Amino acid sequence: MTVVRPTPAPRRRPRRASVLDRIVARGLAALERPEAPYLVLLGLFFAGGAFLRLDRLGAQGLWFDEADMVLLAQQPFGTLLRNLGAAGQNGPLYTLFLHVWMTIFGSGETSVRLPSALAGAAAIPLLYLLGRAIHGPKLGLYAAGILALSPYQHWYAQEAKMYAIIVLTTIASTLALVRADRLDRPRPWLVYVAVTTLALYLHVLTALVIVAQAAWLVGKSAVGGRRSAESRRSADGSRQRSARWLRLRFWQPADRESSLPTADRRLPTRPRYRWLALAALTLPYLPIGLWELQFVRGGSVTWHRPIGPLSYLRDLFTKYATGVRADQGIALRGALLFGALAILGALPIAWRHRPWAAPALAPRPRAGLLLCCALIPVVLFYALSLVRPLYADRYLIIVTPAFILLVAGGLLLLDRRAWPVASVAIALILATSWVPLRDVNLAVAAQKEDWRGAYAEIAAGRHPNDAIIVHPGYVDTTLDYYKQRDPRLADIPVLTIPAKYFDGTRDENALDLYLQRLTAGYERVWLLISPDRLAMLDPFDSKGDCQADRVRNWYCYNAHQLYQREFNGVWLGLYAYNRPFGAAFYPPPPIRLDRSLGDALTLVGYGYDFAPGVSALHAGDNVPLVLHWTIRPPASGWFAIRWRLLDANGGAVAGVGATEPLLGNFQPRTFEYERRNAFWDYHDLALPKNLPAGQYRIAIEVVATTGQDTPLGAGTITLGAFEVGK
Repeated sequence: MTVVRPTPAPRRRPRRASVLDRIVARGLAALERPEAPYLVLLGLFFAGGAFLRLDRLGAQGLWFDEADMVLLAQQPFGTLLRNLGAAGQNGPLYTLFLHVWMTIFGSGETSVRLPSALAGAAAIPLLYLLGRAIHGPKLGLYAAGILALSPYQHWYAQEAKMYAIIVLTTIASTLALVRADRLDRPRPWLVYVAVTTLALYLHVLTALVIVAQAAWLVGKSAVGGRRSAESRRSADGSRQRSARWLRLRFWQPADRESSLPTADRRLPTRPRYRWLALAALTLPYLPIGLWELQFVRGGSVTWHRPIGPLSYLRDLFTKYATGVRADQGIALRGALLFGALAILGALPIAWRHRPWAAPALAPRPRAGLLLCCALIPVVLFYALSLVRPLYADRYLIIVTPAFILLVAGGLLLLDRRAWPVASVAIALILATSWVPLRDVNLAVAAQKEDWRGAYAEIAAGRHPNDAIIVHPGYVDTTLDYYKQRDPRLADIPVLTIPAKYFDGTRDENALDLYLQRLTAGYERVWLLISPDRLAMLDPFDSKGDCQADRVRNWYCYNAHQLYQREFNGVWLGLYAYNRPFGAAFYPPPPIRLDRSLGDALTLVGYGYDFAPGVSALHAGDNVPLVLHWTIRPPASGWFAIRWRLLDANGGAVAGVGATEPLLGNFQPRTFEYERRNAFWDYHDLALPKNLPAGQYRIAIEVVATTGQDTPLGAGTITLGAFEVGK
């Protein structure tokens, strides 16, 4: 009988786990560990910190440093590559990275700031890992929470600069150092060298972190060497006592001491790779180090001011605690709170309890590492600033991870010794961090230099024969950037004034002659000033008899001011020459009227100041009306223009019209009347966006500001027609 065996089913090859499967499996395994509650809280901190850094990322315009960095990164890739080790490049790798980033994602405010925001968010879990490696998950969790809410870290995580990425790489470098020092194998030390070199080429002052890490390794080796010697002497004594005991107990001869197990005679091994790693770090640093040495020893002028040691420390750690522009009361309370916790965290007693996760370092090396990374860069940088003024708080952002870990160590000590006090300290940290975040970092009003708002004002009100003076001249990179964003600024002439004409090295006659030559032929000049930077360059600042600085003082006497507005960190003024500057005569208006309006005013004529080639306006545009006046000093008060829009049939267009002050409400000074009483009065009259196409006219009335119901002179003056296209 034939037995028929069933055919076995073909074996299926098991599906290979995907990357997502492995990530999910590791996540589920992590939730089963005792560390799971810490990881859940860390996830909340990370989500909250990322949301804060990404929220309103492009709400504010780029300030000078950001615009300058973006324009620098727009150079050809080959040029940036050659500049990696060139003199004057304090962050060459970031510039190279930003060039590639903008090639893919564009150069808008949000786009160029996104890498910093992502790096600021990624620093939160990485600082947790560093705290966990140094002492345990609770230290890492405290530090991650402080970093997530830090106003200072949030401020620089929303800038198109390298500072947030420096914080990330500094944390990664220190974490790699702790791991490499513990394992002392080639691969961890190679990782440390690679990460630290990356940080070094992101900003040259990362070299101070390398010095701090090297100092910690030297100190740790010195202490370890003494302890090894003590251990060696203790081991020798133990072996001698053991040998004597063996001879007495088992009647063994003295030469049997050499037969003890080899493991009992083994001494602690010396670190073999740490010094090779530190030596390897000097190679990429050499090009930058040579430039830094030439800069410190050279005679070039910096815009930084000297600062005293107490002011230096107060400004530094106040900003690290409560942000860049916190209220003075909040800043003082935050500095005292964070300073007290950091001092507690610097004490080795804060680390003497054994957490449930075994730390990588003993208590004294933990405190020593954080103190070295927090204090040595601060001391060395101040020493450099004594040779050459260099101080800016953001340059030392490299010490903030160690500072935050020290504050977290202080919380650990309070948590272990007096947990109610620790709860109060955590509540105070939340308050002192959230108030500056809400009132400054997340405020609707601009907190950075508002160049975007100033240039938008110029673009909306510019006339064909206008020019812009950007002062001091080196901030004109802001205009170069916003010319790319707003085509209305593309063809406007940009003028700058060399520093030698206003830094006190030449007299005022040289500035007078230069400005006459510079602005010849222009009717109006938009003067754009960075007051804080100008105060560092112009010794005449705040001493002018008419205006605070030399340039505005010159315009006070040589032109009539029509407009003035202060944006955050930016001053904007508009001046009219009342003719093309440098012309020997006052050209007549396009349409002459010679209408007398009382004893003080005569309307000589008017014109529409259209751009060349423009014959018609469109709905939503401004009508560029220029009125030519002769003005005599009024007995009292001042005047305003009340205008209305008339259609082709002479009827008033409903809801279109306004009252605007004469000459921008800037009354002529006495010497202007004495010099000549002819004035050009510029008005940009806004048309509604839903205005139908057709022919329109402007009707104006001149009224006294003290009684606007009674027109002066003959009443309504109807001006010439203009076209509004579709």
